[in-house]
Amino acid sequence: AIDLADAGLLHLGYPQLLPALAADGGAGLHALLSRARAAGLTTSLDLAVLDPASPAAREDWPALLRNVLPLVDVLTPSVDDLRSVLGPSGDDLDAARSLVELGPAVVMVTAGNADARLCTAGPERLATAGAVLGNVDIPAWSDCDVRAAAPDVAVRTTVGAGDAATAGLLFGLLSGDDPERSLDLAMR
Repeated sequence: AIDLADAGLLHLGYPQLLPALAADGGAGLHALLSRARAAGLTTSLDLAVLDPASPAAREDWPALLRNVLPLVDVLTPSVDDLRSVLGPSGDDLDAARSLVELGPAVVMVTAGNADARLCTAGPERLATAGAVLGNVDIPAWSDCDVRAAAPDVAVRTTVGAGDAATAGLLFGLLSGDDPERSLDLAMR
């Protein structure tokens, strides 16, 4: 069991690569996120590209996400991640707003060396998003829809780029930064 004592944030990456959490419609993931939310933690989830040959591909990912996203405070997938689990409906940055409607308080969707989009829920949902979101100005974060371009730099590899973007966003939230600054940190 994961010890959640003294934590303010639980970040979980890649449920598609964690078969025990994804099995049975994400029952293990649902249980872990429920426990974290009950403990007052902010929950953060990042997705990965789903390998169609993996055991996780047998899960109904749209249904699994509908089940667990109300327990997720911060969601940070890429367009490629979404396309692999949702099909064409996850094919662009517009998915960020649709994902907020499924329950998360904050959604950032990245598109490689293109733009990123940050969308947030209203003040009632943000207020229930655990310890970390207690650091932010709820009115400033409510109902946001912000886009940012990737910095114009030479790309040598994209390995870790999504993780770095998630870290930038979470750092912005932990620091109490506004949505624009947090998205800028994510894109850098």
